[in-house]
Amino acid sequence: MTRTQIIELPVSPSNTHQASARPQQTGAVQCAEVYVLFTSFDETLAALRVAHELADSFDGSVRLVDFRVVPLGAPVDAPTGRSPIETEAFLDRVRAEGIDVRMDVCVSRDARRAIPLVFKDHSVIVIGARRRRWPTRAERWRRELERRGHFVLIVEAGNNGAGWGAKAGRGAGDT
Repeated sequence: MTRTQIIELPVSPSNTHQASARPQQTGAVQCAEVYVLFTSFDETLAALRVAHELADSFDGSVRLVDFRVVPLGAPVDAPTGRSPIETEAFLDRVRAEGIDVRMDVCVSRDARRAIPLVFKDHSVIVIGARRRRWPTRAERWRRELERRGHFVLIVEAGNNGAGWGAKAGRGAGDT
């Protein structure tokens, strides 16, 4: 059910920031797989509920991704601790929801540089979040993913995934 993917990126910061600053070309939204980005237990479960309904309507599947960033100096192939999506507590809650999901843990030095290696172009990505007055980690992910041409849905964890959540983002190039 859970697969760990280790992504080692080449160290060449001079050209990577330039390349990632350009938005992706617009194109058809890819719906065969609906991605969920892990944020926290409750937020992710709310996002999984919405992604499950969305994937069912597209006759697609759900894939949960947890980015684990390993600091410099630590071995990237042996991160400390386990991802929260690998714990029995989380797996039990997903099973209780009855959601069939593929879970991937992406271990890398820089999660944002790993985005094109993890998500297909123009993917649908669901992120669970709580409404805050200040920008949250989920909002920063939303902006980055939309800038890269993905369609992002933000689901408020407080409404149990009912409806389509608080905000549906627009992909790059949409008006």
